[in-house]
Amino acid sequence: MVILLFVVITDYSFLLFSRFREELEKGLHVNAVMKNALNFVKEPIVFIGSTVLLSMATLFFAVYESYRGFDQYLLLQ
Repeated sequence: MVILLFVVITDYSFLLFSRFREELEKGLHVNAVMKNALNFVKEPIVFIGSTVLLSMATLFFAVYESYRGFDQYLLLQ
């Protein structure tokens, strides 16, 4: 589960930093660049995060016992 958290955080960081770099090449001020980058990646991060949350909730309510213990680590944190 810790690996899943690292993967998600790394994925979001790459998404944000790549967009930040694209906006920075336009020659804008750093504050404006970060604001534009955050506005661009806000929607994908919300949808990806909700998908992960929904999948963890599905695993929590699964009938198969091996899957039920898979997500309890994330719920406790």
